[in-house]
Amino acid sequence: MRCIQFTDPHIGMPGDDTFDVDVRANFQKVLAAIANENADHVILTGDLCFREPRPEIYNWVHEAIADSGLDIRIIPGNHDDQHMMGEIFGMSPTDEREIYSIQDLGGKRCLLLDTGAGQMSEPQWSWMLEALAQASDPLLIFMHHPPVLCDVPYMDRKHSFTQMARFQARVQELERPVHVFCGHYHVDRTVSFGNLHVHVTPSTFFQINPGNPEFEVDHYRIGYRRIFVTEGSVITSVVYLD
Repeated sequence: MRCIQFTDPHIGMPGDDTFDVDVRANFQKVLAAIANENADHVILTGDLCFREPRPEIYNWVHEAIADSGLDIRIIPGNHDDQHMMGEIFGMSPTDEREIYSIQDLGGKRCLLLDTGAGQMSEPQWSWMLEALAQASDPLLIFMHHPPVLCDVPYMDRKHSFTQMARFQARVQELERPVHVFCGHYHVDRTVSFGNLHVHVTPSTFFQINPGNPEFEVDHYRIGYRRIFVTEGSVITSVVYLD
């Protein structure tokens, strides 16, 4: 199974000051590159909107995806609104305003979680624990926030997932590898914590300087992640676009 993951496009409204980055052109550039990958599945892991979620932004993204011909599964990020997404992309948020699901990707049951609030509701936790017991090996999870610290001080200190310890404890109970694919941090990272392997994919907007404890743009190269899953192995790498 070959998957592509991309994340954090942060599409703004016309006239928004997006650090002089043409985020819409970036998004279409990434879609064009992904279309040439011949992937079995494509997942967009949140933060479709620049700062505030707007129906106009989701409509633009929906049309851009339709024009690309790609079948893309989408989960929310912290800059998204689940009800707006649900209406435009045909998804159904839960009573807790979350969108999560199990997807059969290449014969493997993969979990798509909703950490848009920086945490998960109790119903989502219960659902996840049941799903973990039924998923295939190796287990794949897609979510917006990394469930580990990533040595990116600005993000670790101010914008991290608030239920890391709980998530890590549940995964450690499983006697098999768990691979998490996420975004949010605007860096390229792989962090292993016991049987938990977290792959952070760079944004299609800009990347954050991991050496500065305060916010600073590191560079403007954009990328996406290739994921190749065979029986018992996961091979992944980041592709940067010039």
